[in-house]
Amino acid sequence: MSVAIGCDPNAATLKEIIISLLKEMGFSVMDFGSDDPIYARVAFKVGEAVAAGEFDRGILLCGT
Repeated sequence: MSVAIGCDPNAATLKEIIISLLKEMGFSVMDFGSDDPIYARVAFKVGEAVAAGEFDRGILLCGT
């Protein structure tokens, strides 16, 4: 199963933990980043990729 993941800058540490756990479980993971302070851009990219069938699931995190 493939997973797209992204977050705002405040959730970057949690995102890295989740990526590690998913990889340990055998998932293919693509990190869409966390550097953009306008978190909606990251969310849009993850959503587009999942909607296009490039990934099976998407995870979005917010640190607030």
